[in-house]
Amino acid sequence: MKIAAAPDGAELLWDEAGDGDPLLLLAGQATGMAGWGPTADALARHFRVIRYDHRGVGGSTKGDPERYTTRLLAEDAAAVLDAAGVGAAHLYGHSMGGRIAQWLAIDRPGTGSGPWCWPRPAADGGRMPRWTPAPSTRPSRHCWAATRC
Repeated sequence: MKIAAAPDGAELLWDEAGDGDPLLLLAGQATGMAGWGPTADALARHFRVIRYDHRGVGGSTKGDPERYTTRLLAEDAAAVLDAAGVGAAHLYGHSMGGRIAQWLAIDRPGTGSGPWCWPRPAADGGRMPRWTPAPSTRPSRHCWAATRC
């Protein structure tokens, strides 16, 4: 496991697996990186999967809880990408992670090649989502929706 420093000094525990294009997994609220389970393992066969514990979850420190916003959590995601030496990555978020991906795409244009949004929890009995492109509101971006295989 590795540590990324958030802008306010919070320490963010992160890990990576696999090779290929970088893919940042953005978990839902109060879900640690372990929550990605078999989904992360399957994705790592095709991507360099980067996942982390949100501040105050798992092995990450809290920082200042009075400052918690999804925009702050997007800054944390950017800090993880910086620590991994990644300038741009696919962004795959579910639930709150989808909102974090949106802020990251807004605040750091060019960071994400997505976002990919998955409205269901990652625990899906080991099944992988089937990706289908959905229209984007911005021509330079793609939003991906997952459907059950």
